[in-house]
Amino acid sequence: MGLGGGAGVVAGGAGGWVVGGAGGSVVCLTDGLADGLTDGLTDGGMVVGDADGLAECAVAVGLGAEEWAATAVLQPARGQVGILHLEGGWIENTLPGAEFDLGLGYGRRAFRNHAFTGDRMIFGTAEYRLTIANDFLGLIGLGLAGFVDHGGAWYAGSPRRVGWDAGIGIRLGASRSTETEALRFDLARRFANDAQGAGWVFTVGKGFVFSPLGRRAL
Repeated sequence: MGLGGGAGVVAGGAGGWVVGGAGGSVVCLTDGLADGLTDGLTDGGMVVGDADGLAECAVAVGLGAEEWAATAVLQPARGQVGILHLEGGWIENTLPGAEFDLGLGYGRRAFRNHAFTGDRMIFGTAEYRLTIANDFLGLIGLGLAGFVDHGGAWYAGSPRRVGWDAGIGIRLGASRSTETEALRFDLARRFANDAQGAGWVFTVGKGFVFSPLGRRAL
């Protein structure tokens, strides 16, 4: 597998443009996305187009809720990939457990689980990955990454709660399988806010710190 994305690509449509989906969901592609990044966008009735382009955007609209996301992919050279992802949303009359919930595994990786919850949300992340070896020891792909995360969640009428972190990491991907996402081993610096103080955090995860919009229920 490649270190630049997820487990695979679902392709369909002509010219990279497909619009459709269930429950008001829409996915639009400008010539698709880099290989692997769009894995899972067929969930919930969404359809994905050509897999060789640079940008993806999605909007999901429900009853009293809206969420948007956009992802840009830059591949300046073989073995290098830059990712910029932005998303936001709001929910009205939030049910318990249905609010936005960001921290550690999703969103800002240097903050604890549930550090940011609420019915309003913004999030952005930029990550640059460099492949060092495609088949290290005949078992894994090995890469390095640098990243920065920003955003948060809060409730309507409350002060906006956001946070920053940045760091470096190692990426490991199985070179004998296309069904697994790259593992992330990140050393991140958390910048203080009203949720947590400043500090260094070592985190382990897989794939990216965001998911395609089609995977997330509003």
